[in-house]
Amino acid sequence: MSFLAIILSSNVTAGPNLDEDELDQSPRLFTIQENKLDTILQRCTDLESAMHLLQTKTDKVSKLLLTLVKQEQDHVTTTKPKSKPDPILWNNENLLLKPRTALPTTYLCYLVRKMYSTDEIKANVPQLPPADDDERLAKIKECLIALYLSHDPALIEDFMADKGHASLYGQERTKKSRDKKHAMLEIAKINIDENVDMNKRYTNDSIYDFDMEADIDTIDV
Repeated sequence: MSFLAIILSSNVTAGPNLDEDELDQSPRLFTIQENKLDTILQRCTDLESAMHLLQTKTDKVSKLLLTLVKQEQDHVTTTKPKSKPDPILWNNENLLLKPRTALPTTYLCYLVRKMYSTDEIKANVPQLPPADDDERLAKIKECLIALYLSHDPALIEDFMADKGHASLYGQERTKKSRDKKHAMLEIAKINIDENVDMNKRYTNDSIYDFDMEADIDTIDV
């Protein structure tokens, strides 16, 4: 019998108007009620755990939805031009002579390599605000609008702030990587040439020594 049941039983026993049968039944009644209370409390605990688990899953779903929404907002929809775009000239050359690529970032990289020098790319010039007389970045945007964003030219700013920005920095990293590989190849070529020259000199010296020994042998005879 629980402590609560003992207390209640003692209180009942002290009552003046209860007969003996009632006194015998009272502890059992209180025990039954106590068991019901324990069951209700356990169900409340189980319900609280289930609600906590549901909240955790809801938070995960919310985070996933926010991520998907952000990705959708970051994604710029492109369309093919309905007709052949008019030429966009820079230094008397049409920048749209190259066929349209599947991704605007690919065409962006092509234009950057075409319009900026190697040193400018490595110095991050395409990412910097252009000088007043530098129209190259404006021409690049014009080309991308003509080929990919003619349905909504205002999207060019969203594209340049996200995918375009990443591609411009990628150009700088790629150029430095290519220059490093080229320098390593040049060093390797120099080392190979030096080894070849050394082998030639060693071979020639060996032939000369062999001829000298042959001459000496001939004189001795």
